[in-house]
Amino acid sequence: MAQKLGFKWKEYRKAVYNDGHERDNVRKYRDEVFLPILESYKDRLVTWYENLQEEPNYALESGEEHPLIFITQDACTFNANDGTHYLWVHQEYQPLRKNGRGKALHVSDFLTPIGRLGSGEVCVTLACGGDIWWTRERLLEQVTTKAIPAFEAQFPGCQALFAFDNS
Repeated sequence: MAQKLGFKWKEYRKAVYNDGHERDNVRKYRDEVFLPILESYKDRLVTWYENLQEEPNYALESGEEHPLIFITQDACTFNANDGTHYLWVHQEYQPLRKNGRGKALHVSDFLTPIGRLGSGEVCVTLACGGDIWWTRERLLEQVTTKAIPAFEAQFPGCQALFAFDNS
């Protein structure tokens, strides 16, 4: 690499991000609390064959309990990462770069065992940055104004068991 006045032209790399989903306390909660609760609903959960035909659930034939549909929420943020990847770095100093990863889009959506809830109308995409961020209030609005009405239209007579991405 070329070096001029103590500077080298080099690629700037950031460290690897680990979200901690395999920490001991997280695994303990998953194994000792979350999975046993989910198992307790097993008799009420509606399941489907690979061809998307509903499997019969004889435990629900009495009509005493509503069939339960497992609905998952997931969210992801896509960043522009429009910062410079190569820069002149002085041998005695760390490079100073602006905070953040550029403009971002946050996407929040809900999935059923047979596809997207509401065929995609429930999905919310938000341009983030500055004073605009995905918040619990925005998630609550998405659930109450989009996810629940779409669920009730798509699965009449059923109850939803929502699982949220808590990262």
